[in-house]
Amino acid sequence: MRSPHEVLGVRENASRREIREAYRRRARLLHPDSGGTGRVDEMVELNDAYSELSRGHVRITAAPTSPSPVVSVNAPARFPWRFVVSCAIIGSAVVVAGSLIVSPRAAEAPDGVITVGSCVEIFDNLTVGEVECGGTGQLVVRQFVPLDAGCADGSVGYLDRQGMGRACLDE
Repeated sequence: MRSPHEVLGVRENASRREIREAYRRRARLLHPDSGGTGRVDEMVELNDAYSELSRGHVRITAAPTSPSPVVSVNAPARFPWRFVVSCAIIGSAVVVAGSLIVSPRAAEAPDGVITVGSCVEIFDNLTVGEVECGGTGQLVVRQFVPLDAGCADGSVGYLDRQGMGRACLDE
C-alpha cells in the first residue's frame, strides 16, 4: 500500500496548500466524469489519501533537521470559563448595585379586586369592597371562597361587591 504522500505526489513536509493543489490536479485527471482515465479505484485511493493528510487534528510531518517525524496536534476548542465567571460576577454586581440605588415601590392603591390580605369595608347591603389599609378597626380578608362554599371555620362570609365569591374576614 502506498503512502498518502506518494498517492498525491507531494513531499513528506508539504504544506496544506500544496496538498490541496496536488489533490485537485490529480482529481481532474482521475475523476470518472472527466475526460481523464476515469478509474474509480484510483479516485477512491486519492480521496482517502487527501482526507488523511488534510485532517486538522493530527498531522505528522518530517522536520528537515531531525530524523524523526514531528507530531503537531491542534487541540479542540476549550470552554471560556474565565469569561463566563467574569460575566456572572459583573451581572451580580449590577443587580446588587441596582437594589441599593432603586427605592422600593410604594403600596398600591386599592384596585377593587379582593384577594387574601386585602383590607375591606362592609357596606349596608352586606357586601364587601376593598379599601386602603391603615385605619383602625380594619377588616382583612383571611380566605376567599366561591359563592356556593362557606368559610373553613364556619363563620359567615360576606359577598364580594363584584359577585366573584365570598370573603372570610379576620375581625
